[in-house]
Amino acid sequence: MSVHLTGASAVGFLLGLPVAIGIAFAVSLRSAMWGVIAGMGVLLLMFVVAALPIKRKATREEVARSVEDFVSGSGGPWDWDDFISCSIADEELEGVRISCLRAQSEYPGGATQWCSEEGMDVLRDLAKRLRSRSSA
Repeated sequence: MSVHLTGASAVGFLLGLPVAIGIAFAVSLRSAMWGVIAGMGVLLLMFVVAALPIKRKATREEVARSVEDFVSGSGGPWDWDDFISCSIADEELEGVRISCLRAQSEYPGGATQWCSEEGMDVLRDLAKRLRSRSSA
């Protein structure tokens, strides 16, 4: 499950959390220096966690379903973003994810579409191939 923050809520969280923790430390320890250190420490920890090479485990079925849901428009508002944004541990499925990412630049859809109809056909074919190999 992902948490999706946008606009002011994202900025408020990313800046507000370290500031709030810094203030709490400064008040409880009665030292502005410890407040600054705690706030900077939380900010550094946030950057380190964001940079970790975390790869999710996914099955062929899950990847095929993610692609099919996107193409049919039946996925949730953040499902496609979650799929293309998170690396997959399985190398073959990671290749499929990267192919899905490439479809956007190789088959541009303009201002209102993620990719063209030809790109959508490529995505459908990727899902079809995943399904045919998983049932074999």
